[in-house]
Amino acid sequence: MIPIRENRVRVVDRIRRIPLGEPVTLTLAMDEEWSPRIQGDIVVGDDVLAALARPGGDLKLGQLQADVLALELSTQYRESFALAALTAKVGGSVKRATTRWKGRPGAVTDEFGRPWNPGERIEPLSSATAKWGGKTKRVTQAFAPRVGVHEITRALRVPGGSYLIPPTDTMFVQLRIRKYHPNPETGTTTLTLASEEVRLHDFRRTYPAVWVNPFVYMRDLVAWMLNELAVVAAFAQVIELAPGQDVRIASGQEWEPGMTAWEFLHPILEVVDWALYADEAGRYRLEPRTPSPAPVQLDPELNLIKHEYDDDRAGDFYDGAVIEYTDADPLNTAQRYDSYAPWATRIAHETRPGIKTMPGAARAFVERAQTRGKSGTAEALTLLPVRPGHRLATYMGEREAHGETFPYFHYGTVRALTHKFPAGEMTISLRDITT
Repeated sequence: MIPIRENRVRVVDRIRRIPLGEPVTLTLAMDEEWSPRIQGDIVVGDDVLAALARPGGDLKLGQLQADVLALELSTQYRESFALAALTAKVGGSVKRATTRWKGRPGAVTDEFGRPWNPGERIEPLSSATAKWGGKTKRVTQAFAPRVGVHEITRALRVPGGSYLIPPTDTMFVQLRIRKYHPNPETGTTTLTLASEEVRLHDFRRTYPAVWVNPFVYMRDLVAWMLNELAVVAAFAQVIELAPGQDVRIASGQEWEPGMTAWEFLHPILEVVDWALYADEAGRYRLEPRTPSPAPVQLDPELNLIKHEYDDDRAGDFYDGAVIEYTDADPLNTAQRYDSYAPWATRIAHETRPGIKTMPGAARAFVERAQTRGKSGTAEALTLLPVRPGHRLATYMGEREAHGETFPYFHYGTVRALTHKFPAGEMTISLRDITT
């Protein structure tokens, strides 16, 4: 039988991860161009606020919680109901079930624990054997001497059917509260949330002297800046930079009094085309802007509701750019401008603070902008493993070529995504779509 899924959100204690209650609604968005990368709004009842021991009118959620809200998102799978089990609950006849639900399939979902949604199908044998050249014999040879449905299924990692219920997907999210809006009439409160990078935007240099960057590697500079943040951090907050790759940068950039940490770091990141962001758990990550394979794929029979693709050369698409640094002397064009426009027909002009310390910002801008021409949007059931930067495959059915049938896919890089609860659905924005 085809499994069904339950999407759930719980507010949890940040330290012990003990459930404190469930929100009314949650909209959670991630965007590779945003800083903070994760932003959202959550509506909670007064019971949840009470469980958080929230002082009246104060943004702090108690001594241990600080101003951080922790959420646990999960997708759990189980087998679907048999028709007999459904009808038994409403008098034992299909007629009575139809009367109760007025012929609406959605009403059945509501009756049996919304937001349970349709899950994965059983993989057809034709699709499975296609991975071994379309021959059943080759499948047998691949699993010799022991051949069985379970062995093949485990190799394919295909969710579906009573023989393989997918494991539960869980995502722990730790976000900072930016706004607090109570509604006494409904007994609810709307909290506006953002990921840990807000601290880079809030923190400004207060010393009455300019700090000149001595570092020639990006990771050293970021680690130093995060250490500056840690000096003024709440005692319960740990600032951590995940290990990873590094990239060489120019030194000599000036961090002036009154300038935020993000205003100082962002132009340097743009030159080398790297991203600095905080993940769901609040840990900072410094990475090149290169796509990585997605752990799941979109499929109309599995999780895809609808999709649209465009080739738009008039929106965010550019094949040339001029970056102007506003703090440089207008007569010193070497420090004021950075350009990249080989055979360009649509050129962007962008102003940034500071001066040019090394070339590359315009080229990085163009390389990202060129991927936005072929873009698209997909509506799908909630897929918690998907992140911005994932290279996501969309199954488009089968096509014939040279007398053989092959699966056909579209591939796109996830630019942004939005989770919507309790609907249990998500919107995915894709760029750089290929076939």
